[in-house]
Amino acid sequence: MPELSEITYSHDTTVHAFRDYFRFLVEIISSDFQRCFGKTDEVIALLRDIPYIREVGPYHPAHGSALCHWADWQFEAGSACRQVAGKEELSVGEALRVMSGGVVTEDVPPHVVGLTLGDRENKHFLLDTQLGIVHWPVEDGGGKHMYNFNQDPKFIKPVEDDPEDYAPENEHEWRTDPPAWAIGDFFELLKSQYRKLNWIPVNPREVITITAHYEEDLAGMVPMLQEIYRQHGWPLEQGGCLEAVKIALNERYPSFEGWD
Repeated sequence: MPELSEITYSHDTTVHAFRDYFRFLVEIISSDFQRCFGKTDEVIALLRDIPYIREVGPYHPAHGSALCHWADWQFEAGSACRQVAGKEELSVGEALRVMSGGVVTEDVPPHVVGLTLGDRENKHFLLDTQLGIVHWPVEDGGGKHMYNFNQDPKFIKPVEDDPEDYAPENEHEWRTDPPAWAIGDFFELLKSQYRKLNWIPVNPREVITITAHYEEDLAGMVPMLQEIYRQHGWPLEQGGCLEAVKIALNERYPSFEGWD
């Protein structure tokens, strides 16, 4: 038994102890999750290590991109494994795959994983751990970023490829239509939508897009929000922006209730 005089507090050691313990807990349940989810070792390892937007109470996680809930796979792993005890593993795993992969679920191989989780209205992004790319389906907005219509010098080009050169025939259809980006480029593309104010946070949980359909009584709301952000120095926001957004929405667009 160590003497108290031999013990000292260390910030780094404490953080490491927490992370090591919770990593241990995740590893306990990850084997069951892998079995019911049907993904490769690399996908499961990736889902253990990446950060997540946590769910708060009965609500979905805050939007990770415009009108889109990103999956908290560590939470879903525990939830899925609890459900396995009372249901067929196939039904639980299939439900997770449909909610994260969309309508192409049957043809998504084990080394590809969806980054989001939700109903048919939620967006879908599919990350391929073998090829190092992310597919963004056209119907979920990816088609708007395939071509540099505005001759933007900062345009982030999608990958030029032909799925027939590398993918099995059953994957050709879903890989051909959605554009894909290298993983790093994909996240830079998402960040650019915020910087350009194409995606606009309206509160700590919700992000809207300028391309969404708004009712007539909300006409002018998007330009107002963009101007508020610019007045606060966006994209180098100096603080107080969301509070200004909240006040302006309450005063000028009280009928706006968000989508969450």
